[in-house]
Amino acid sequence: SNTFKIVEREQLKKVIEELKVGQSGIIDTGEARKVGKMLGAGAIITGSVMKIKDALRIDSRIIEVETGLIVGAETRSCREDLSEISRVVSSMTGALAKKFYLNPE
Repeated sequence: SNTFKIVEREQLKKVIEELKVGQSGIIDTGEARKVGKMLGAGAIITGSVMKIKDALRIDSRIIEVETGLIVGAETRSCREDLSEISRVVSSMTGALAKKFYLNPE
């Protein structure tokens, strides 16, 4: 869909370097606001992936750029299989988009 604009990793790297984000690569809410504003985004989706035994745990949240508020968060687990990961991430993105667009603020 045309709901989201995907930012190339190289563009994001440049923005993150400009913000001097630490080596961890983790973007906190305040940094996400800055990144979103620099990219002209209304919201930014951030997340992490953690391996737990034979599964992956994927955590994500959608942050409204203007306010810095976390509008929604999602957590899912799946197998280490590309099609399964793709399905889960797509489901999470859809759920986060609904939370962002249904946010009354």
